[in-house]
Amino acid sequence: MSIDHPKILMIGPSRESQGGISAVVNGWLASTMRENADIKYLDCSTDGSKVAKFAVGCRSLVRTLIMARNFDLVHIHMGGGNSYYRERYFVKAAVRAGVPTVLHIHDGLFRLLWENRSDHAGKQRIRETLEMCTRVIVLSKEMENYIRSHVSESIRIACIPNGVVCRPPVLPKKLGTILFLGHFDDNKNADVIVRAMGLLKEREPIAKVYFCGDGDVKSHLSLVRKLGLEDTCIYLGWVSGREKQDLLNACSIFCLPSKNEAMPVSLLEAMSNCLAAVVTPVGGMADVVDDGITGRYVIPGDEYSLADVLCDLIEHEGACAKIAEAGRQKVIDSFSEDVTIGRILSLYRSVLEERRGCE
Repeated sequence: MSIDHPKILMIGPSRESQGGISAVVNGWLASTMRENADIKYLDCSTDGSKVAKFAVGCRSLVRTLIMARNFDLVHIHMGGGNSYYRERYFVKAAVRAGVPTVLHIHDGLFRLLWENRSDHAGKQRIRETLEMCTRVIVLSKEMENYIRSHVSESIRIACIPNGVVCRPPVLPKKLGTILFLGHFDDNKNADVIVRAMGLLKEREPIAKVYFCGDGDVKSHLSLVRKLGLEDTCIYLGWVSGREKQDLLNACSIFCLPSKNEAMPVSLLEAMSNCLAAVVTPVGGMADVVDDGITGRYVIPGDEYSLADVLCDLIEHEGACAKIAEAGRQKVIDSFSEDVTIGRILSLYRSVLEERRGCE
């Protein structure tokens, strides 16, 4: 076992998948992290059919059972939806192999997983899964407090927020351009942005919003057409790479009025590119945004408060730019990729030092 250069078996969704976990992992593996750890990555799921997901999961679980004992530590990334019901088997496999196990919870909806289990046995299984981990990583103070108070105080939690690469921003931004990056569902609340744009149209500020993502696109576009906002609500589909960066370079406001969040990479990317953030004070977003200083808060589900804030930022260009610059500096200081990777490597060393002390 090498504490300074450990062998890590990292398990998570396909690196080709669309989503925040893949973005985080790809950033880590393209960084200096590999100079400090020998990392083997296993896909536990993939985009596509349920059959394809199941096949990938089963194959990787077998490989984990065979390979885990050859590593110093196993790091498992857990997302939302049914991710827990899959990842718990990987946790059990790693623990059974006698390897320190880190479970990394990326999803802000974990509380719904817990609260929706009305049966005692189901909650007990979730509790036992987290308690058997050497560490459980969460992305926000809100989630850390929730797990301690509702699930178990004995779970060993480390709060390590996501981080992004911070490059020099392209300035100036185009006034009145708003960007949404995310999944179209009831949680992300893209429909609230559409209704707010309808209110803005009545006030006549010059504004246009670019919607980028996947999910329930049909319902989203139906609402846009119903409100007659085709000229101001532009749907671009899922974007990545150069196309996404061009939007980050051009837009002046980033909007994510979610009901729940963990630590959205899209928010950190937008703030690091000097977009003024307009968000709800939920999950990790409350750790990043200081209302009126590094961003602006809106009431979840309230298009009227969102329209007011957007209108204010559009009509006061100087104030919008000041908030955007303060937000960028906040990300550089506390949420850069280098800061996050340093904390992850420090956690690895801490876990392995504990293990060495017990041998």
